[in-house]
Amino acid sequence: MPIFDLIKQDPLVATTFYLEIQGETVTNLTSVDGLAEEIETTDVVQRATNGQYIQHKAMAKSKFTGELTLKRYAPLDVVNDGIWKWFSAIRNGGMPAANRSAQRKSGSIVLYDTSMAEIARW
Repeated sequence: MPIFDLIKQDPLVATTFYLEIQGETVTNLTSVDGLAEEIETTDVVQRATNGQYIQHKAMAKSKFTGELTLKRYAPLDVVNDGIWKWFSAIRNGGMPAANRSAQRKSGSIVLYDTSMAEIARW
């Protein structure tokens, strides 16, 4: 029976996730679920210079994106927590159709290794 080297390099060891909003690190995360995406494939048929047909599989459009769930420890001062203030403002005041961009924010989930070097960003 042949022996396979399943791990040719050290495995990715990362236990530290942080949430960035508008480029600023806001909080560390204890759990991140839903970083998934299904992408449809399509067949691409081409004719080579010698007249032979070549068929390729290529990525098409996004079919499904996971439902993102983030968990963190409760902050000591909830009243002054930026995420809680943002959530409360939207929950209590809604997002007016005339100015939705005022409440929307862009963000990233950043993964760090044990030496706090950035490994991945979603």
